[in-house]
Amino acid sequence: MNLRVVVASLRQCRILLWFLDAGDKRAPHAELTGVAKIREKHARGEKLDTEVPSSMMRCVCGEMFDSHDPEGSLPHRRHIYAAHGGQKR
Repeated sequence: MNLRVVVASLRQCRILLWFLDAGDKRAPHAELTGVAKIREKHARGEKLDTEVPSSMMRCVCGEMFDSHDPEGSLPHRRHIYAAHGGQKR
């Protein structure tokens, strides 16, 4: 190999290593804010908010209702069907 090519390649490697090193300094912060919190919750045996089942729904009118309560959900079913163009499954 040509000496100039080797020197240029080494410079590129040094620049790349500098960027990787700078990225590693930011990685622990990102780890603590997101993934680590999820892992801690799972380690304690807790479920994430998205893993907890709920029968509560938000109607297109903006009101929250319990979908397992037939009498309470009847008016909201009408709203939902009307918003979907009267389509029923």
